[in-house]
Amino acid sequence: MRPDIKKLGAVYALSAQDVKKLGASVEGMYCITSYPTYLSALNTKANKSYRDIIGVDEEGKEISTGTRFVLSYNWAMWETMFAIKSGVEKSGWQSKADHPKFIRALEGIAVQGKRRIPPG
Repeated sequence: MRPDIKKLGAVYALSAQDVKKLGASVEGMYCITSYPTYLSALNTKANKSYRDIIGVDEEGKEISTGTRFVLSYNWAMWETMFAIKSGVEKSGWQSKADHPKFIRALEGIAVQGKRRIPPG
């Protein structure tokens, strides 16, 4: 950890909160999360596309309602579904009999191009 960090929040400590309204109590606070609320923290073409698909703006608000959205919860579900989709496609899965091929197809899969699911 950096010794200059004075306030550190646990995972999801400020999820779906409007930190601007919380004021001084969260000023300078760092929170660890699996997916950033604000587009500026991960301003990539893929992240912009993802936000467009799920209907979330640059500030982490649902476009249709204006409600703050916990992107880290939603992102985990999407990442899991795409891993399953990849496993099905790579293994040619058709039925329960293909479960071993499906598992082998998932071993070593790259997630977000950074992490790898270790074999066995």
